[in-house]
Amino acid sequence: CNAAAGHPFPEGPKTTPADHLRHIFHRMGFTDQEIVVLSGAHTLGRSRPERSGWGKESTRYTENGPGLPGGQSWTADWLTFNNTYFKDVKAQRDGELLVLPTDACIFEDEGFR
Repeated sequence: CNAAAGHPFPEGPKTTPADHLRHIFHRMGFTDQEIVVLSGAHTLGRSRPERSGWGKESTRYTENGPGLPGGQSWTADWLTFNNTYFKDVKAQRDGELLVLPTDACIFEDEGFR
């Protein structure tokens, strides 16, 4: 997250990533299980730091596009919809892949397991 932007969660500095997800999605009627399912959408796409404050400018997975090159993806094959996001986030083996605090918490918080 962009350090100049302050705390990443508007609910305040004592907010955990899991609390933040629940704050956002419970008010829309999502259950914890549905939040985990929705998180799996990160299998597709990439984050661009100039837009979100998260991620790297470019990685070996995104440096050549397709489309406008750059950004940081959650998976190596970021245009294929599968369950790689869950495997890669849980393993956290590849520093080129993005793992946000709200991604990691789905494996750390009992309610999301």
